[in-house]
Amino acid sequence: MEMRIGIVGAGTQGKKHAYKLSSLGIEVWVTDIEEKKAKTLSQEVGGKWVESFEDFRKGVDGVIIATPATTHYTIARFFLENSIPLLIEKPLVVKREEGEEIIKLARKRAIPVLVGMVERFHPGIKELKKRIKEPIFIEIHRVGPFPGRSLDIGVVLDLMLHDLDLLWFLLGEKPSSIEAIGAKVFTTFEDIVNVRLSFPSGCVSNLTASRVSEERMRKLRIFQGREYYSLSFPEGELKSYKVKEGELEKKTWKWKEVDPLKEEIIEFVSTVKGEKKSHISVENVYPSLDLAFQILEKIRIVG
Repeated sequence: MEMRIGIVGAGTQGKKHAYKLSSLGIEVWVTDIEEKKAKTLSQEVGGKWVESFEDFRKGVDGVIIATPATTHYTIARFFLENSIPLLIEKPLVVKREEGEEIIKLARKRAIPVLVGMVERFHPGIKELKKRIKEPIFIEIHRVGPFPGRSLDIGVVLDLMLHDLDLLWFLLGEKPSSIEAIGAKVFTTFEDIVNVRLSFPSGCVSNLTASRVSEERMRKLRIFQGREYYSLSFPEGELKSYKVKEGELEKKTWKWKEVDPLKEEIIEFVSTVKGEKKSHISVENVYPSLDLAFQILEKIRIVG
C-alpha cells in the first residue's frame, strides 16, 4: 500500500516537505488554517487537502508538523495520543516542560518522534564527524536578512539551535559554562546573539546568529591540533588546512548535490516503516534544545 504522510502547515517549510515527499513517490495530505494555501499546495503536489489536522488520524502513516513553533506542543500531543509517528520542525517546542512531556508521551506510546535538525544530514557535517577528534576551538556564524517569518520566537530557537545541535552531534558533551549577549532590533525577541561556550574537554566555541544582517553567511570553522577545517553550508564545500613537514597542506571536498532535507525525509520515512532508528529522534536532539533554553535564561540583552 502506498505510504501517506500528512503535513500540518502549508507555509515555507511545509511546501519544502511536500515537494520532497512527492518527488519520492509518497502521497501527501495537507492541512493549514489558511484553507486556500493548503488546497493550492495539495494540488501542486498531486496530494489531498484535509480540512483539519484531526482528520489525519485515520488516513496517514506519519505526520510532519511545520506550523509556528508555539503551536507544536498541542498538535504533537494530539498525534502522539493517537499513536502516529512525527517529524516536528525545529524548534521542537518553546518551553522546556513541553519538550519533557513530549519525550514522556513518546516513550509511553513507543512512537517515534523526529526533530528537523536538518544540518546533521549535510555531507560536510558527515565528513567532519569522522575527522574531528580533539577540537580546541569552534566558530560558527549563521546570519542573514530579516526573514519576516518565525516571529513567534527569537534567533536562538530560530537559527542558533541548528548550531547548538551540531556542537552536540560533533562533540557529544554539554558545556560547563555559558556566556550570552544579544539585542532586540526588529522584534520583541532577540534578533542577534553571540554565545561563548566552554566544554569539559577544554574546547571553546563561539557562535553568532543574526536575522538582521544585510548579507547571508552560514559557516563553521573547527581548529584542532595542527588542523583547521572550514565548512560553507550553502556551497557544500569543506576545506582542511594541515601543517605537514613544515608546509601548509590544503584539501577540498565539494559536493554537487547538497540536499539535507531530502535525506531527513528519507530517514523519517524509513523510521515510520520501522526499518531503522533515527539519529534525530527527540531523545537524541533534546540536549541541544535544553542548551538553547539555558542560553535564553542566561542571556544579557543590551540596548
